[in-house]
Amino acid sequence: ELEEQAEVEKQERQLKARELHAQLQEKEELEREHRCKEEQIQKLLEEKELLEAQANEKTVAEAKAKAVEQELKKRHKELEEQAEVEKQERQLKARELHAQLQEKEELEREHRCKEEQIQKLLEEKELLEAQANEKTVAEAKAKAVEQELKKRHKELEEQAE
Repeated sequence: ELEEQAEVEKQERQLKARELHAQLQEKEELEREHRCKEEQIQKLLEEKELLEAQANEKTVAEAKAKAVEQELKKRHKELEEQAEVEKQERQLKARELHAQLQEKEELEREHRCKEEQIQKLLEEKELLEAQANEKTVAEAKAKAVEQELKKRHKELEEQAE
């Protein structure tokens, strides 16, 4: 029963490890997406600067540039807010992964402890079996000696008659 329990716990730990691995991959993907968005922000900022330079040349272009600038600012703010949310999500995920890792380590410690207990119980069982075998052998020898003594006693009684 302990071995079955240990096997179940082993499978649970393996499942937990696979989940942790999947979560780690998800975290890495989120970080890649964040870097891509930062690059997009940088490109948008560069585009904004170019539009501002062209706006200085013409009044009509100035109005268009202003509209684009406002849109870029709005988008930049949205991206920054989104990046902040994603950063907080990654931090939360990292804390969760850390907690799960600690839980996994605790489960592994418990598993090792149970395996040690199983090993001790098996050793005790072997010792008890060996003692039981020794007792059985000793009882058989004692019975044989007792029968031999009875036989010898009977022979002595018969000789005495």
